[in-house]
Amino acid sequence: MSLDELISLVPPPKSVPSYDFGAVEASLGHALPEDYKQLVRTYGGGSFGGYLGLMAPTRDDLITGGAYCRQSLTGLRDTNADHSWIHPDRSTVPMVLEDVDPVPYYGWGGAPGGETGYWHTDGDDPNGWAAVVIADGWTNDYHPHGLVAYLTDLIAGRFPTEVFGDEALTLIRGTFLPR
Repeated sequence: MSLDELISLVPPPKSVPSYDFGAVEASLGHALPEDYKQLVRTYGGGSFGGYLGLMAPTRDDLITGGAYCRQSLTGLRDTNADHSWIHPDRSTVPMVLEDVDPVPYYGWGGAPGGETGYWHTDGDDPNGWAAVVIADGWTNDYHPHGLVAYLTDLIAGRFPTEVFGDEALTLIRGTFLPR
């Protein structure tokens, strides 16, 4: 599960803007996961198949959009008590949105069906943050090995998602569309 495998599954665009990760991290108040930095250096902001969006590390995208995604979870703490996380090995565990402020999730992307991608920011090392996708269903995706591993497993058909249906997966597994 590497960026190289993801590239072999969905080729990146020929050119990608450069980003000032230092400025974004300073604005966020924390570092970003290395796999995310490698991912956006390779793909830039855009979407997989025009469906699953990846926020670029910019003020309008990751800083504002990611914070909006985080805030949107605050009101959902009590509504997800019966929901579960599904892991790559198909195991499920109760979905818990910690009762702290701010919630320890930060948005990295989303899709038009209401699916929202987050990092589970449950530690000081961003390279240990899980990638999750939360939607309206009972079972939501949780990949403990980060965003690139999640995207690679999802696109390769190894992740047992219950968030994305067949039509969405077909789109996601298509081409990457830069913004």
